[in-house]
Amino acid sequence: MLNSGSLQKTFLLAAVLVALVQLGKPTECCTKVSSKEITEEVLGFRVQIPQAKCLPAIIFYTKDNYYCAAVNAPWVRQKAAAIR
Repeated sequence: MLNSGSLQKTFLLAAVLVALVQLGKPTECCTKVSSKEITEEVLGFRVQIPQAKCLPAIIFYTKDNYYCAAVNAPWVRQKAAAIR
């Protein structure tokens, strides 16, 4: 069974790997984030590392849009894990 620290490390490693895969895609910069759960079908996501004006965020992609989610929102990990 994974403890909280191991789970966080596993999620962080997965997030970094996803971020590396996303390097070739256009970059959106989240200057605001939301804790509200996304109800649209999510097709993918990437982790936004804080830099300059960009906040730490998980960017979820849907068919027509992208959403900037707060990293610590309770639903984010489940939503990201369901995409894999």
